[in-house]
Amino acid sequence: MTNHDENVTSQISRSFLNFVLYPDQERQQSLYSLLQSIIEHVQFDRMCFELLYLRTFMVDYTTTLLFGESQLRNNILDSFYEQLKSAANDSPVHTVLLEGVKSRLALYAEAVNEPLHNELGWNVGTVFAGMLEQEQNSFVVMVGDNLYKQYYQQISQLVLQHHAPNSEYH
Repeated sequence: MTNHDENVTSQISRSFLNFVLYPDQERQQSLYSLLQSIIEHVQFDRMCFELLYLRTFMVDYTTTLLFGESQLRNNILDSFYEQLKSAANDSPVHTVLLEGVKSRLALYAEAVNEPLHNELGWNVGTVFAGMLEQEQNSFVVMVGDNLYKQYYQQISQLVLQHHAPNSEYH
């Protein structure tokens, strides 16, 4: 890997880590308020974990969509997951965090690989709602669908900040 590739990989994976671990607090609180108005007894910590898992999946999924099965994609995701694991190890809930990421990645991947509904975002929203024990609540599914779309846009923008769209890897 060239110095340029290492630099791009490092910049993108760091941006992804910040996106996953340090979401905008105002947006997070607004989302919690919205979910609280829809779900009678949603726990803030649980919602935060589920949002973190969704953001992690979206980093993985969007990176795959943008870079395909390229070496740059592999390098970016390897770096991202190394940094995520390192950050998780500094947390008192590291085991729960890492196990949650692994299990949710599988659930969300299944949702986008074997569509149950016409739109992938709806499938992701259904999994998100299910993780909050609200799979029959169409409002929570719509929140998950909307987050899928928002996160895709945000992650794509992070990539564009560090990687030219017409490069040899795109």
